Amino acid sequence: MYQLLYLFNFIPFLLISLPIAVYAKDNQQTPMNYLSEYLISQKYDNFVISALGGDPYLKPGYEVKDVECIFKINRCKVTSQNINRKKITYWFKVRNPQLGWKPIKRITAGSKVTMSDFRWGMTDAFFCSNDLAEYSALNMSAKTLVNLKKDKPLCKFDLMTVDDVSKGEIVLLIGTTNTFEVKIKVKALKAGSVGDVIPVRIPGSASILNGIIIEKGKVELLK
Repeated sequence: MYQLLYLFNFIPFLLISLPIAVYAKDNQQTPMNYLSEYLISQKYDNFVISALGGDPYLKPGYEVKDVECIFKINRCKVTSQNINRKKITYWFKVRNPQLGWKPIKRITAGSKVTMSDFRWGMTDAFFCSNDLAEYSALNMSAKTLVNLKKDKPLCKFDLMTVDDVSKGEIVLLIGTTNTFEVKIKVKALKAGSVGDVIPVRIPGSASILNGIIIEKGKVELLK
């Protein structure tokens, strides 16, 4: 098995959302080198390529034409063509090891999730088109948009943030001083999640106050 390892830790990420991409540079390269340069051009900074099947070298009279990557199965194919338009396809397995979240069990779409549903460890960013969910993604209320398989990488586009306070919702505003604590029902003028600062108003009053969401349905007055 032919393997090629590239480590370019100084290159920042560029997010890829489309499963098909065409790259054109030196079409006289070997298919594996052509693929590796394509991945570098897309800001992948830590990847391993393994040739699948036969000889991964370019046949005489052929030129590399394009690359197609299918991220969900960790596969890319490089297509070459001769002057008679006869094509040869070379398949490669690509891994992009990075730290990320992995479900500890199968999770169905639409489920609310927290950190306790996942574990942080080495996973494969290529599966997510180099768009892994960040560590902080589970610091706020979220739900899944797709079914998640156990131990599969969690991608940014798999989650949707869930508001802990909705616009127009009546919530509890808590205000404290050195000597006492005040609790009063107020109307949220903006939606938000824990940690967000939102404007609120006491019903029947024109005054607008600002508070920070401390948990679902609760806001602490900012002094």
